[in-house]
Amino acid sequence: MAPDGTSQDQAALLAAGAKVKATTKSVSITAIPDLAASGLYKVVVTGAAGGDGKATSGDFTLKVAGKAPKGFTAPPGTITSVGQKVDFPIEIPENGLLTVTLKPSKSAPFSPSLKILANSGDEISASTWTKIGKDDSISVKKMPLPYFGHYTLRVGSASGTGGYTMSVKVAVNKKPAAIDGSPVAAATPFLRRGPPARPPSSGSR
Repeated sequence: MAPDGTSQDQAALLAAGAKVKATTKSVSITAIPDLAASGLYKVVVTGAAGGDGKATSGDFTLKVAGKAPKGFTAPPGTITSVGQKVDFPIEIPENGLLTVTLKPSKSAPFSPSLKILANSGDEISASTWTKIGKDDSISVKKMPLPYFGHYTLRVGSASGTGGYTMSVKVAVNKKPAAIDGSPVAAATPFLRRGPPARPPSSGSR
């Protein structure tokens, strides 16, 4: 079931190019084509109809496996005006690491720009993982992204116009760093056991 609630059964997946093997004891679906939308998908298990036409019930085991996208190499492109932007969509797995190499053509003085946009359209700062070369190339190396899903790489011009090439690699961080956090000031404090409070004194003894 896709994030928007639409679903595909075995027949629909088979028609889309997946491989389906069904027996009286098990069902396996492999080589499922790339999923079009990003987000949370669900696998819904139901009982097949029995001899009486009613759905059967019982225990089952389920195994789900997949491969994260490895990236791509964009075809050579050209920025023909300073205001032109070219977007490249990409899907990032959980704990994904992004590496991008953007090189300008040597045929003309041209300094490209690169922005990494979240699915919301907000730009994500990549300065910590970015280096600018002497030839104005841009290299982003193993940048951890905050969440899985859809991102956009936006290529533009910082100065001049010209051609460019771009390669993108995606890896999975097998040892993700712990998320730093701080207490919320308005949060309810924890209760701490201690000695009972003394009643207020009514006067001197």
